[in-house]
Amino acid sequence: MTGHSTRPPTTLGRAPSIPATTMTAAARRSWSDAASTRCSPATPTSVSRSTRTPKAVAVVAGMEGALPSVVGGLVRAPVIAVPTSVGYGASFGGVAALLGMLNSCAPGVAVVNIDNGFGAACIASQINHL
Repeated sequence: MTGHSTRPPTTLGRAPSIPATTMTAAARRSWSDAASTRCSPATPTSVSRSTRTPKAVAVVAGMEGALPSVVGGLVRAPVIAVPTSVGYGASFGGVAALLGMLNSCAPGVAVVNIDNGFGAACIASQINHL
């Protein structure tokens, strides 16, 4: 072995290099189309910009409940955090996730009670009607 890989490393936004002798022309077009759609987000033309931008985001998380804090730091919309009673280790029926979400330092994160997805949907609906 010379220590070199037979396939060069891939980069984001480009399809990996595959030897042309192993693929037909139709397969190459199909591979290229799949790689380009996977790496670039779809932008619907029939939907206006204001419709695609969410006014509120509901995040359901269990275990330690850290996901709403992460999402709250990434989006501009208010985040409604819903702790779940499902989790591994010492989740205490959702109390660990609830306390983790309540102690979040991310701005714009509101927390509802354990397994209260309906309450989160009601709050999101009220925010959408503002």
